[in-house]
Amino acid sequence: MQNAADILAWARNNAHWRRMPGAWEWLRDATLSTRQLADGLDAVSAAFAARPAPTTAATPPAPHPLGASRPAPARR
Repeated sequence: MQNAADILAWARNNAHWRRMPGAWEWLRDATLSTRQLADGLDAVSAAFAARPAPTTAATPPAPHPLGASRPAPARR
């Protein structure tokens, strides 16, 4: 994203040199938005790069008590 912002800044400067005020204003806003987005992504990237904490394995379900039976399926 930082590279995209640099390209937009170059285009903005080029529009200024060529005296294209409408393009310069649009590129100014686009550059600012892209830089803000890139800064936000840089701020949260560490959270996605870190390895998650190890989790414990789930405990298996308890077996049915002895003598307990499941209900018989309904007959048609």
